[in-house]
Amino acid sequence: MRRRWAAGRGLGTTVLLVALGAGAEAPDPDSSPPEPERSLPADDEEGSVRPTSVALVRGTLTIARLSGSDLVIAIDQSNGSLFASGLDVDGDDHVGRNRSWLRHGDGYGKHPASWTSDLNDTVLAAELRAATALVDALAERSRIGVLSFRDAVKIRSPVGDSSTARRALAAIRPSPDWTGTNLARALDIAERMLERAAAPDWKPPARSIVLFTDGRPTAPDGRHWASKRALVRARELATRGIAVFTVPIGEHTEPDFLAELASASGGSLLTLEDLRLLVSRRVQLHLDELAIVIENLTVKRRAQSVRVHPDGSFDGIVPIAEGDNLLEIRAGLGDGSEWSERRLIRHEASDPEAQAEGPEAERQLLELRDRLRTEQQRDRAGSIDASGP
Repeated sequence: MRRRWAAGRGLGTTVLLVALGAGAEAPDPDSSPPEPERSLPADDEEGSVRPTSVALVRGTLTIARLSGSDLVIAIDQSNGSLFASGLDVDGDDHVGRNRSWLRHGDGYGKHPASWTSDLNDTVLAAELRAATALVDALAERSRIGVLSFRDAVKIRSPVGDSSTARRALAAIRPSPDWTGTNLARALDIAERMLERAAAPDWKPPARSIVLFTDGRPTAPDGRHWASKRALVRARELATRGIAVFTVPIGEHTEPDFLAELASASGGSLLTLEDLRLLVSRRVQLHLDELAIVIENLTVKRRAQSVRVHPDGSFDGIVPIAEGDNLLEIRAGLGDGSEWSERRLIRHEASDPEAQAEGPEAERQLLELRDRLRTEQQRDRAGSIDASGP
């Protein structure tokens, strides 16, 4: 049995598929999944692809992870945040651009207001606008804290009332700093903020960090080692049940690294468009109202034994065929609306003799699912005990 990650982003985070006696993997990221019709034929329609195995699908919906959670918003305030974002943030029909000399001299000795043609279209301006909209959307069901970071980290407001978080965001002002960008330290302080917010009478369904940044870390010790440190911290956060959602903003972001960082923690990369979709709904989500449907559009079959857990994660057993399989994950909300996301995964049989079929394959996957869930809960409990007094 081999495991492969079908990498993704957005409302559904990275999805893990485990196939018995087979491998399931994502194809080349440059390839685009086909767009089948929304109305699906019956399972027995002639010409449908016959499933040859079953796979365990596990993932987390960002919409569920953030709503009703304890959350820290981390704002990148390094020098890169003073560069042009490439967006018309202030809506004046003019997109600010970097000055030609900025690429060579980094603006040293010049006031940051002169670094771009529009100070209101910088990366920092875009970060603050998106973060404020997120706070407003989650205000009634989430406790929110704010920090800003360069190499050093400044706690702007502790995890708590959303109105305090909103005021903290409004108080952040642009200022130059040449010390670098330390993502590992930002994640470390954000975790401490979440730990301090713990209370006997409040147990959030999930704890998350939303990290706004323009790219890779540079501190300490340069990009290579700073990036490695950040990835180590993200993996540690995963064992404590804290997911990181990265939001890249700017003209020279490195989304592949930021997606890897988020996935290492159990979170995902979110684009500004993802955030706009989320906040436009003013999400008020109750997990007991959430219905998850996982459907393999290639074989025209739905997953069985789908479960939704208190932290917003889900799992299920889905039929798959050899070759490309287009999965659609749909989340039905209590108000009758629906979110959906599609993933293209490739299934290749690697050991036909070891591959179980039919009810036996599903039984083995159900046992594996329960064991993985138990191991995950035990790991989280152990990390909590280890960090206790």
